[in-house]
Amino acid sequence: YQMQRGNFEQAIRFWSQALAISPALVLVRTNLATALLRTGRVEQAQETLRQALEFQPSFQEARDLLKRITK
Repeated sequence: YQMQRGNFEQAIRFWSQALAISPALVLVRTNLATALLRTGRVEQAQETLRQALEFQPSFQEARDLLKRITK
């Protein structure tokens, strides 16, 4: 909801709190990476996506996003 409203900093806090509780949530990591990208934190987004893929290497959404932002 926060991301849809453009509240990316709030979304980052929300996703980070969720990961503190359950670090293996790859969709949450992908959403966090998206919010990080929206705030210009490309390197953090890349690292977050790499972590998501460590938990689930076949998660296509994370793979696709990482491929798009890694040059």
